Amino acid sequence: MWKLTRPGNQHDKLTRDTLLDLQDHHLVRVELVREDQRQVWVLTKRGHSEAKKLLEPKGIRISALREEKYDPVTGELLGTSYDDHSAAVT
Repeated sequence: MWKLTRPGNQHDKLTRDTLLDLQDHHLVRVELVREDQRQVWVLTKRGHSEAKKLLEPKGIRISALREEKYDPVTGELLGTSYDDHSAAVT
């Protein structure tokens, strides 16, 4: 997200701080950490609801909520089928 929204910045501190703030308010969560240590963030149920309020009245369609699913044996979070490119996911 940082490279898409702030291509001129040398580091991702602003994006990271914003995501951490949203996480503190239970609006986003880390879905997984990739092999290169990049984190994949997704909306929580509460965050999805808030985003719908902001976007849908203006005619913008929002994607379905990605529910948290855990492996019944290991307890690990399942569902790591995201595309490498953020725009492809959107």
